[in-house]
Amino acid sequence: MEFVVDFRGEKLILTDKPDLKKIYIEFNNTCNLSCKMCYRQTWKDDLGNMSDETFDKLMEDLKAFPHLKTVVVGGIGEPTFHWRFKEWIQRLAERGYYIKITTNGTMITDELAKFLVDLHIGEVIISVDSPNEDIFADIRGISLSTVFDATRSLLEYRREKSRAFPRVLWEMVIMKENFALVEEEIKKAGEFGVSGLILSNVIPFAESVKDEPIYPLLPDDARKLKDKIYLWGAKYGVKVEIPEFTVKSERYCPFALDKATVIGWDGEVLPCYRLAHSYTEWIFGEPVEVQRYSFGNIMNESLYDIWNKPEYRLFRFKVNTYQVPDCATCDLKGRCELMQTTWSDCWGNTPSCSSCLWYHRFSLCP
Repeated sequence: MEFVVDFRGEKLILTDKPDLKKIYIEFNNTCNLSCKMCYRQTWKDDLGNMSDETFDKLMEDLKAFPHLKTVVVGGIGEPTFHWRFKEWIQRLAERGYYIKITTNGTMITDELAKFLVDLHIGEVIISVDSPNEDIFADIRGISLSTVFDATRSLLEYRREKSRAFPRVLWEMVIMKENFALVEEEIKKAGEFGVSGLILSNVIPFAESVKDEPIYPLLPDDARKLKDKIYLWGAKYGVKVEIPEFTVKSERYCPFALDKATVIGWDGEVLPCYRLAHSYTEWIFGEPVEVQRYSFGNIMNESLYDIWNKPEYRLFRFKVNTYQVPDCATCDLKGRCELMQTTWSDCWGNTPSCSSCLWYHRFSLCP
């Protein structure tokens, strides 16, 4: 089916397509930790766990998308905390999807590590925000040995079975508290033999950490820092994914461009991680009220129909073609009421991505 939209005086034709390629599934938004930089510190959402009925409906709806290759299981909750985790991961694996799991690593026992290796899971991404015991404990509230043990269990059993998968990666959220330890983190990742390290800048979700970001840097300083990190990666044999540290005119949304969507624990179809919950962000020192935005619920409509709604297709088109203002480079930054919320912007977009730091790649998604 085709939809014709009047877009700035031109006729834009939107066509139904089963072109969803990547899906993020939030088994739950509950967690066994309370990390200091997590936006559950200020969020306004109810806690919940995906039901059997919702997951069964999702599995049925996914059959409509022949190009779907990658499933990311994670979100703001800890997926291994869900009582159906193993069962649902196995069902997804049996479909042949490339599965990524983002986890704090605290519940990866030897038994669970063997389960994931035997299932040929694609990637397990473990949060390791510092190689220093005291700083890690301050950030995560647990012992560093917990995530080291999880990493070791996965890698040792993988070697025992002569398997290449799952790839085991670490993710480090950079802030002033741990920034001086980036080289040491890369070195430690090399010693463990993990497949890579994802560096991602903190986006403060509480006033108490609003001064923690090291960005934005001047362009020359940002270039020198990235060069230094690349050299560290080469020195210790670790592939490092590096965020931006300065504001650039180019923007890139991994959700819109990669044809991805997020399924919340309650079945809501959400455009990205940022708009998956309601909370306060501190963008360059200024508070922004982020409001959860859903294009529909799979318990009321099919995922195919929601994915192809004209408003959702138009949203993706606008994000991909930069039909969104950029608050980061605006002269009115800090003085415009429209910058204080994600509900709408000065170009009339709802929801608005105008202040999104993921869009600028300050923060990275798996």
